[in-house]
Amino acid sequence: SSAASDVYKRQGIFCYNSSALIANNLITECGYTNATQFSGGGAVAAYNGTVVLENNAISHCPAQSGGGVYLYQAAAEMRGNRISGSSAHPEYGGTRNGGGVYALHSSVAMAGNTIEGCEGYVNGGGLYARFSPVTLAGDSITANSSTTDGGGICMDRAALAASGLAVLNNRAGSGGGGIYLRAAEIELENAVIAANRSTFGGGLYADSAWGGIDQNTFDRNSAGFSGGNLMLGSMEPLSVTNNIVSYGERYGLRTSSLTNIALRYNNLFGNSPSDCHSVTPDATNISRDPRYADTTSFDLSLIHI
Repeated sequence: SSAASDVYKRQGIFCYNSSALIANNLITECGYTNATQFSGGGAVAAYNGTVVLENNAISHCPAQSGGGVYLYQAAAEMRGNRISGSSAHPEYGGTRNGGGVYALHSSVAMAGNTIEGCEGYVNGGGLYARFSPVTLAGDSITANSSTTDGGGICMDRAALAASGLAVLNNRAGSGGGGIYLRAAEIELENAVIAANRSTFGGGLYADSAWGGIDQNTFDRNSAGFSGGNLMLGSMEPLSVTNNIVSYGERYGLRTSSLTNIALRYNNLFGNSPSDCHSVTPDATNISRDPRYADTTSFDLSLIHI
């Protein structure tokens, strides 16, 4: 089935056990929330099938989980969509996860999407995935919030592979203002994680993670307690190499041990009160002013002199 070049208002799209193409639509003010009932998929809900979403604008669609897109046992491809302004009911005591996208027992491949301004969720203000691997390429996750973990992205036992990602200005009440990942593989490269905030791990909180965090920029993230830019815990090998970790509030990086973490060839600079908490980087790491072009517009390209 397909939906193309239509306007949906106060009625979303439901896909069950099907292969759907949803492209070039404006989907606005669909879905509902109240204080007592669960709702999932304000704009789009897909169960037990495959769905392709391409170049849709989804705005102000409320649902207790997955205000933009709700996936259960589905395989999804999402390209060039903009999801904004999703919200959940603040008095609902059940599951409120994944403002822009919610995925459970699914797989999600995303490229060039924007998720912004989603709020009222407990975990994963922008994106929430549980037992659902996610790939991201050139996506932007901006100005979302959660009351607990993952203001931008929350990965719960779900692998994350991301490149060219921008995670900016998100906030969480507990862990991972930008990204929270627990008990899963992470492959993060060429990402900009900036101006996010939480209590622990303002930019990235990776708990019991393995994989690689390489060639990224973590800048001006803040934590109320510790791990302003990064807070890491690993029982399996984790590579943290060639990153810039700068100007974090409440330390640049916090981890209890480097036993399973290869912390090498990073630039750790200007973090307050110090670049690292509890560990000492080896001599392959440096501390030099990265000289960003313009932090006010998040142009974190480097000025060469």
